[in-house]
Amino acid sequence: MYMKIVKRDGRTVEYNSDKIRVAIGKANCEVSEQERLSDEGINSIIDYIESLDRKRMLVEDIQDIIEEKIMEMGKYSLAKKYIIYRYKRSVIRQTNTTDASILAILKNNSYGDGECLVVNRQRDVMAGEASKDLAYRLLLPQNVVAAEKENRIKFCNVEYFTEPSIESVKVNLQDMFEKGTVINGVKIDEPKSFQSACNVLVEIISSLSFCQNGSIYVDLKDLFKYYNMSYEKKYEIYKSLMRDTLTNEQICAVTETQVFLEVKSGIQTIFYQTNTIPLSNGLEPQVYFLIDQKDITCQAEEKIVFEFIRQKTLGIKDEKDNYRITRYPMVIYSLDEGYENSACGYLASELLNSEADYIVMNEKRFNDFRKTCERFNQGSIILNLANLALLAKKDDDEDFLSLLEENLGYCYEGFLCRNHNLQGVYSDKSPLHWRHGAIARLDSMEKIDSYLRREYSTLTLVVAGFEACVKILGEEYKTKIRDLIVKTLKMWNNDNSFEIVLSNYFEEGVLEKMYLKDESELKKYGIASLLDTAEFMNNEYFKNGNLYLCIKDKSILFEKGILESHWIIKKSSSE
Repeated sequence: MYMKIVKRDGRTVEYNSDKIRVAIGKANCEVSEQERLSDEGINSIIDYIESLDRKRMLVEDIQDIIEEKIMEMGKYSLAKKYIIYRYKRSVIRQTNTTDASILAILKNNSYGDGECLVVNRQRDVMAGEASKDLAYRLLLPQNVVAAEKENRIKFCNVEYFTEPSIESVKVNLQDMFEKGTVINGVKIDEPKSFQSACNVLVEIISSLSFCQNGSIYVDLKDLFKYYNMSYEKKYEIYKSLMRDTLTNEQICAVTETQVFLEVKSGIQTIFYQTNTIPLSNGLEPQVYFLIDQKDITCQAEEKIVFEFIRQKTLGIKDEKDNYRITRYPMVIYSLDEGYENSACGYLASELLNSEADYIVMNEKRFNDFRKTCERFNQGSIILNLANLALLAKKDDDEDFLSLLEENLGYCYEGFLCRNHNLQGVYSDKSPLHWRHGAIARLDSMEKIDSYLRREYSTLTLVVAGFEACVKILGEEYKTKIRDLIVKTLKMWNNDNSFEIVLSNYFEEGVLEKMYLKDESELKKYGIASLLDTAEFMNNEYFKNGNLYLCIKDKSILFEKGILESHWIIKKSSSE
């Protein structure tokens, strides 16, 4: 009998009927002779399990079948002993589920690839281990957990699943500024200058980062109006002080100079504070600033964008007093071919010619992306097509498309858990998100359920390693895989009030460091990365998905109509 058994820790082992005999035998020894199950009875249970002709079964499913069959045979005392034996084994396993990993962190003061953990980061990692264990044992379906542990899917941010938090948000900054907001119980009125707007923005970013676990998107244009506020304020001061010694034109020139110095200071506040906010996880907030060149309508706005890009490309000083370009805040820039000939084309050139990481896309794609960002993301799940292909290749009897369909089902169960985890949550759980304008202005203790619908939010299915999967299985699978995923996604979205969107982007190193175990196997197929190339994506990829093309330098932008594609182009030195 050839069958794979998925154990509780996610490992897959060969089916062995002797283990069933041993388990029932131990329970037999605990009851009187007349209550025991004969060898014939044990064999009949084994025959039934094998008759199911399953290629893969969870160990819990087998144990459930054994309990049912023992009771069908009228051996109730034996069934009770077997249940108790099974429970005791479960308690022993659960007692040490997190202990070992937490103690290892305490002992070694490190995590993953030897990363040294500062105090707050260590505390967060330890709490994450405990939270993940609780999610694995009690909160998530065991088939989803098994798929995660077996490296077929990744339930993103599972270590934060015990907290009803969202993954990403585009801050409704205009509303928060104009109507005011509240941070930690303190009322903050509309800023009266550019510097104060930058200060408030940093406080908003900091507070939101503690209550979610992903990206924060900000429109830079929401700061534009505060340039004029600063100008008018300073102009009146300088006019009253210098009206007898300077002409109005000279006063205006002095005012312009002083306001631009304030712009430099305000933007510097954003860059330095964003990179020094002490989040509990020890990492900097994932902040993205959206810049559309068409939003620039005057010289003042041009100065703001110029200074933002200048400081991004210059970087901030490190402990050795050297300038270092930080990853965040990252710029998302709307860029059309022929940008060099436009009045503000030099701004794009400054960004593209720098060492900084950035994201660019054409105007149409940018507008669509901005609209998508306006709906917050409840959570993401990664489907690792490369590992599914390797699993199918290892098992000649395994049908890849059946395996894909099965694991898409686990992703769907995970999305239902994500959505359900947020249902019934009160606005006071994260007031800045739900009561004070970042997403909504709900009343105190009002449930957020109405915002979990497709009009306001999304969930994201990340399809990773599509090109690698096709290299492993053959070119003929490309259309089959794509069609099955698109068909499945359409069915999900027709059946629910929420919407699941497609993406192919995952943070660098997530799959490789966290759960890609067969790098040597991938190399056999000439696969060096799970990122998809432009050539592969060009040929009828997911047209309605958020497709990222990751590049290392700008040269590819102007090849083969890349910039005019519907792709989101991410330049990253670490790809």
